[in-house]
Amino acid sequence: MEYIEDKSWSDINFAQDETLQKGNYQNCFFKDCIFTNVNLAGINFIDCEFLGCDLSSALLGDCGLRSVQFNSCKLLGLEFQDCNSVLFSVNFKASKLDYASFISCVLKKTDFDTCSLLETDFTDADLSNAKFHNCDLSRAVFNNTNLTASNLTTAKHYSIDPNKNTLKKAKFSYPEVLSLLEGFGLEIVG
Repeated sequence: MEYIEDKSWSDINFAQDETLQKGNYQNCFFKDCIFTNVNLAGINFIDCEFLGCDLSSALLGDCGLRSVQFNSCKLLGLEFQDCNSVLFSVNFKASKLDYASFISCVLKKTDFDTCSLLETDFTDADLSNAKFHNCDLSRAVFNNTNLTASNLTTAKHYSIDPNKNTLKKAKFSYPEVLSLLEGFGLEIVG
């Protein structure tokens, strides 16, 4: 397998113009590149950064993401649960992760900073100690999700049922924390 280290790519359309060869990419940088619908199966990204890239609907079967940063990226509909789970580690900043799926993913200490996570599925995921800073979680799915000690103090529009998720020591802020009561059928007045 090819080993590529310390390289940069900018303004490349991997969906049409160029093929990303299978291999291990370490300490590589991708800026304003397009990966829509590209099959990334069997490719390993280690200590890499994606800036302003569009990876929407890319195929992640057995793709390795180890200490990968996504900044200002479009990651619509990605199925992260298809990634190689060994040393899986990602962080997101100012990115669109709408309709993404993290089913059963281990996302301990993952940072989601100023991200859109509309209808993102976190079923059975481990989000312990994760941070959701200024994130929109409209219609995101939390079911049997471990949110132990996670920080949602600046997150918005989430709906999390405390009976179906682990919330021990999770941090929330008012008034968004009131959404945790939705599952109890209460009427909050005032």
